[in-house]
Amino acid sequence: MTPYRFVAGTKTPVGSDLTLHERDGEFFLRIDGHPLMTSRATASEERMVDLGVAGGNGEESARYLIGGLGLGFTLRRLVQVAKPEDVIEVAEVVPEVVDWNRGPLAEIQNRAVYDERVNVIVGDVFDQIQKAKPESYDAIFLDVDNGPMAMTQRENRRLYERKGFGAITHSLKKGGRAVFWSASRERAFAKKLRRAGFEVDIVAAKAYEKAKKPTHTLFVGRRQLD
Repeated sequence: MTPYRFVAGTKTPVGSDLTLHERDGEFFLRIDGHPLMTSRATASEERMVDLGVAGGNGEESARYLIGGLGLGFTLRRLVQVAKPEDVIEVAEVVPEVVDWNRGPLAEIQNRAVYDERVNVIVGDVFDQIQKAKPESYDAIFLDVDNGPMAMTQRENRRLYERKGFGAITHSLKKGGRAVFWSASRERAFAKKLRRAGFEVDIVAAKAYEKAKKPTHTLFVGRRQLD
């Protein structure tokens, strides 16, 4: 078996080791040596985008926000389906991850990070949401850590609690959608979203397109119209 090739590494804001590896054209992100994501498992990221864009406003231009760049596949899918006049923002807290997407990862995600509609912001997505003007976004895609469990950065828990829900509601247009990616079912999280005023769908998602069963969960929270 071909050995893994170390490509690059850095520290997260909380001091964890984040490393990028490659083997036979497949890329892997690891956190403190543990698997975080792979370029083969992209189906749930693509499904996430499709669910968020499905609530779009038709002919008008749309504005989207992605929280967490990762290997770039959420962004790649959004670039594929967004309209030419749409605006796509990506907030990534680790600057080296942005560099990797502009370098060794660029070809596997079809150079999506270079699309003229894309604005990559090096910073915390929570801060970006909190400072946004009211009703700024048609959809927000949150693929941060492993979801509500907040694996790599404890501060990410703010996104999955009342303060975060309030900021998301404030920044979403009426009828807009916030889609949360989760590595686990976290049924209690759906209840928290409903208590915060969202209409919620829970969607099981496959990690691989040809997987026999879903292993991830997508929580789709819609801001109510009134």
